Amino acid sequence: MNKNNMLLFGIICAVLCAGCGTKEEPKVVQYPVVKEEVKIVTPEQSKPVTKKIVPQKINLYTEHDDRDIPLSAVAQISGLPVGVKNIVNKQIKNADVYYVNSQKDKVVILKEMTDEAARFTRHDFEVISISIPDGKIKQETAFPVKMSNDDSETEVWKYEVLEDDMVVPSEHTSLNPDGSVNLTEKWYYGDDEVKYKLTDSEGKTVSLRKTSKSDNGNWHDEHVFYDKDGKTALNVSVVYENNNIARFTYYNPKSPETSVIMVNEYEDIDKTKETVYSSDYKLKNSYTSQYKDGKRTAIKVYDDKNNEVKEYLTE
Repeated sequence: MNKNNMLLFGIICAVLCAGCGTKEEPKVVQYPVVKEEVKIVTPEQSKPVTKKIVPQKINLYTEHDDRDIPLSAVAQISGLPVGVKNIVNKQIKNADVYYVNSQKDKVVILKEMTDEAARFTRHDFEVISISIPDGKIKQETAFPVKMSNDDSETEVWKYEVLEDDMVVPSEHTSLNPDGSVNLTEKWYYGDDEVKYKLTDSEGKTVSLRKTSKSDNGNWHDEHVFYDKDGKTALNVSVVYENNNIARFTYYNPKSPETSVIMVNEYEDIDKTKETVYSSDYKLKNSYTSQYKDGKRTAIKVYDDKNNEVKEYLTE
């Protein structure tokens, strides 16, 4: 190796040795310290905010001593215009009221049929609606079908004799003017569940009334109506316990939003709670009532989360 090469080699080694001996100190990043603010919540602040309920004085129908009117019906009738409310009261006078549904333009009422003297039991209720804008009354559904009680060439009746020589109708055929069958209705007085059946000219069932009784004296009354295709067009059923309506069901496939299930609770003869569900068993509202000396004095309304939303007091 010549002198020049030796000199270059020495310089390179010196540089490498210098690099090995030098170490860069790591940089330390300082972050600011953030102090977390601790909030102190008092017991008063932790309580949920509740809306103050201002009671309204309304007609609580305290004179319905021998009838049953739903608590939900009382609440809904109270919100109607005065003129419509007067029409409703006239329609439900001296009648059992099973269900009221107040809508934007009308109020639907399912009540005991009182506008004609029933010769015997068929479907003893009707569904009517009252227009809120003009107060006009109409039949809300085509069911139940109203039948003639007359004897004539086109109204043919058959009877049977029960115990104690009681004469009762067993069959009624309504004929067209040409003598063909229009409708036929039959009554059944035995232990079978079906008590009444209405069929059309082709023998297809139009409606049934079924009643079943339990050993403790309670009973279930069901009314089923069918369309021309044999599908359920309307179903109304009532479960009675101790002569009180324990459960009521109204199912209308054409307007499922009006369908309802109501479950009631009683203390003696006084209804203390009514729980309202949709047809798919979703809670809609519940109602509680208070009494004094046998008369209803207050009704409270709760939403689907059990929050009190309204309170009504007697006028």
